Amino acid sequence: MNRKFLTILALAVLLVAGAVALWNRPAQGSTEVAEPAGQTPLRPASARDDRSSPAGANPYGETREQRERRETQGEIERNRMTALWRQNASLAFTKTSDHLVTDLQLTVDQAARVKEIFAQRQQELAKLLGIMTSGETPDEMELLRRITALIRNKGLRADLENVLTADQLKSFDESEAKRDKELVEARTYRDLAAINSVVSLSDDQKQQALGVLAKQAAKKVEQEADSRAFMSLMYGGLATSMDSTNLMGLTDMVNMDPLQAAQMEYGSVEHQKWMAQKRAEHIENELTPLRDVLHESQLTRYREHLEQQPLR
Repeated sequence: MNRKFLTILALAVLLVAGAVALWNRPAQGSTEVAEPAGQTPLRPASARDDRSSPAGANPYGETREQRERRETQGEIERNRMTALWRQNASLAFTKTSDHLVTDLQLTVDQAARVKEIFAQRQQELAKLLGIMTSGETPDEMELLRRITALIRNKGLRADLENVLTADQLKSFDESEAKRDKELVEARTYRDLAAINSVVSLSDDQKQQALGVLAKQAAKKVEQEADSRAFMSLMYGGLATSMDSTNLMGLTDMVNMDPLQAAQMEYGSVEHQKWMAQKRAEHIENELTPLRDVLHESQLTRYREHLEQQPLR
């Protein structure tokens, strides 16, 4: 498996470690997550400890049998995780397909063609996941973006143009616009609630803050979209409600300049400095628009709160 991608995978798993208990308890009757409730999230052995070494080298004092058992167990875990990813993606594709059939009142023929579209997209995703786990890619970040694009249903409208009528396409566009608007609104109110939980806002401040936060929410939603899509492979629909602070590190890595990503080693001093720098930027980006809304003492308290958050 590609080492660079493993660093991203390891980071993604570590990001959610503190919230696993919540995410592994879906709502009663939910079928969003293929992983059984209460089960520890899977993590490949190679993501925990990359102990591969040249033939004949044995720096960890393992016997040949111990190394073979470790490598076999790592392969089993990787295959198990890949199966989980594919199952969660399949659930999401099926849900979207079923909603299209119902919401757009598709004919039997149209429904069959839509299901074929999603079957093809699922096959493409399975192929990309296979490439990812094999490590046979020169650009793992580009591979990650192609995977998340499929999960986010990018390009779906173009696939549907030859299936839907003009009126159905219009309804599809309106539904997508409504969904995007609701995501932005939800993010705006979550951000307001986060601020108000730290500093008590007056009613007037809440209204001012809503206006400020609404202007930033669309950008935040888009910046985190690939991270949430990636995490949905492990946590299904629960990824949409993950706290954005737990996704910050992964979001920064996904949006990192490809050249910088290729040169940076996860866990290195350079990486730690980069994380600290990104957190400082996030804090300033959060505080700057609020300077005309919060009092000085409130700004100070909110800054202290943000600075106390662990590096993720």
